[in-house]
Amino acid sequence: MTEPWLTGWKDISAYIGVCERTAMRYTDDYGMPVRRLPSGKVTMLRTEANQWRLKYNIKASKKINLS
Repeated sequence: MTEPWLTGWKDISAYIGVCERTAMRYTDDYGMPVRRLPSGKVTMLRTEANQWRLKYNIKASKKINLS
């Protein structure tokens, strides 16, 4: 069984498929549900990440215009 918690921006960003800075921005701009520990680290449940991604459809909505 995989660990239910994602710990740190590196784990969270890798799980949702974006860079760390973008994950931080998603927290501010789209209310991605992360918890900030007293140590300063952030954590997030995988189930919360999945629900949040479905709500905002983040990966599917990315379009790159090369023209």
